[in-house]
Amino acid sequence: MKKIILCMAIMAWISILAGSFLYASEADALNLQGKTIKIGTDRWPPHEDIFNVAAPGLCTEVVRHVFEIMKVKITITQYPWARAVDHIFKGKNDALFCALYTEKRTEHCYYPKEPITTLKYLLFIKKENRDRLPFNAYEDLIDKRIGVVRAFAYPDAFWNFIKKHNNFQEVESDDLNFKKLMTGRIDYAIADFANGTLLMKKMKLADQIEPLFSKVIQESELYIIFSKKTITPGFVNIFSESLRQFKQTETYTRINEKYYGAKNCCFD
Repeated sequence: MKKIILCMAIMAWISILAGSFLYASEADALNLQGKTIKIGTDRWPPHEDIFNVAAPGLCTEVVRHVFEIMKVKITITQYPWARAVDHIFKGKNDALFCALYTEKRTEHCYYPKEPITTLKYLLFIKKENRDRLPFNAYEDLIDKRIGVVRAFAYPDAFWNFIKKHNNFQEVESDDLNFKKLMTGRIDYAIADFANGTLLMKKMKLADQIEPLFSKVIQESELYIIFSKKTITPGFVNIFSESLRQFKQTETYTRINEKYYGAKNCCFD
């Protein structure tokens, strides 16, 4: 009998704790209703491009919808990526999208459990170099020049390899890397498949640059992350659950197909 009473007491205590946590999380969200969350982003179509009214980016549209559902006001400002990251680390902005996962960022930011979307990193080359520049293993990159974007979070295996061989060059944006490809200043450029193929079309380089499907660098998840200096974990949990539910709607499906196509970005 005592064991039954003890078990019932423990279960009641757990329920109280769970209810308290939920109440605190709801309170966090309610406390921000009527206030404005400052969000930083970069220009990285088709994921984020806030000044393009017709196509502001998948991440942009999803973030706007979720905060509207939560009844939380936001402002979104575009920066060079390195500055946007610095601002959220220092608490000058409350949130940042779209961000990949890194250990360093977790020191300063909270990640929701639910990502906004996924991407696939590939290497791009000039088509005329197809036979000269294969890519089946990282060893193929030795003594080659690799173009990367400053402050981007690339997969550890890739980063460690090119840092070891010190054969990378940093620029401020993916389009600059494509320009360097065309002038022969680099051999390979790493880019997200969706962004890279869109840039090829916009820069009218689709007949001169191509992605290498022989090896995918990595498939990664994209998040909106929140500054630990200004946002509570409870609020992040509420956002994450709101995002998870939104991703099950027809609206999310339409947004996804608008930017990535019916197959959800990239290829099988």
